[in-house]
Amino acid sequence: NPAGQKVTVLVYDTGTKGAGTATKTIYAAIAPDYANVAGLSSSLYKSADAGSTWTPVPTPVSGYHIPHMVRAADGLFYVAFTKGAGPGDGGPGRFYKFDGTNWTLLASTDSAGYGGVSVSGSGASTRIALGVSGTWGNYAGQKIVQLSDDDGKTWREIEAQTPGATASGWVDDVEIDPSDRD
Repeated sequence: NPAGQKVTVLVYDTGTKGAGTATKTIYAAIAPDYANVAGLSSSLYKSADAGSTWTPVPTPVSGYHIPHMVRAADGLFYVAFTKGAGPGDGGPGRFYKFDGTNWTLLASTDSAGYGGVSVSGSGASTRIALGVSGTWGNYAGQKIVQLSDDDGKTWREIEAQTPGATASGWVDDVEIDPSDRD
């Protein structure tokens, strides 16, 4: 739908932050239906000149939305892919780490989508919070907010079965406090 979503996410590569130079590298995620209608070859584009020109970035899956993309302190990007537009997309979902060239699959689901992503730290101990969308309820085994303390090697649930109301279904944003990763 050309009147619907178009550019869904902008991420600045802040590697030059504080160096006295402007951030010139920008990534833009494009909704797949709009990319198709507009004749674009990818749903992710990169500019190395502050947005003057853009080049397509090959992605590991096609036809998926990118609801969130974040940059870790070490310069790696973490990218959530989900099949539907969301919020609350039922999936399938894929979650990758991206070094600017190579994609590494960190999580996948065929029974839900992915929404929000937040990272803290870098390297093998990168903490990742990943919102799972399109699931409803509060029961053992439910996936609502997944947490990894080892850069996506293992995951554990931190929201399901907590006291009070849960955030199941529409977890389209999660944040790790930058001053307290716990």
